[in-house]
Amino acid sequence: MKPVLRHKMILASAGSGKTYTLVNRYIRLLALGVPAARINALTFTRKAAGEFLQNIFLRLREAAGDPDEARRLAAGIELESADCEDFRKILLRLVHEMGELQLGTIDSFFTRLIGAFPYEVGLTRPHRIMDDFEQNASRMRALERLLATSSEEQDTRILQLYKELTWGA
Repeated sequence: MKPVLRHKMILASAGSGKTYTLVNRYIRLLALGVPAARINALTFTRKAAGEFLQNIFLRLREAAGDPDEARRLAAGIELESADCEDFRKILLRLVHEMGELQLGTIDSFFTRLIGAFPYEVGLTRPHRIMDDFEQNASRMRALERLLATSSEEQDTRILQLYKELTWGA
């Protein structure tokens, strides 16, 4: 009987083992024959996405070359029968599917999604994600425009809300 595969979201605080859990989940899906292009693994930062990909390759490489590591990984992904040869095959398949990986940040996912359906979301020109400098400059321009059309009482309230929203920045 084939295992039931369901979508899974992992939410946890820093240092709680999210990457370990995600890597195991990803390798399990690969071991069950799911093509890498069909697995969407998203994180919040590029650093986390890089660590995630690196850990996948490291764990597969270790399991492909060491029977003890293969047993450990097989137990971790709940596939007790997987051995070094199985992990070698998964690693080779992953290398061949590198260009199709759906692994990255949530921002990059939505950028690709919007790029695929620009008219449906109301965009008629090319778009891109602003860098930190542009975000800060845009935020300041919006705040200046807002303050230019408000009263002193409203200014005080707007500034208070702004401080609360930006954690005092």
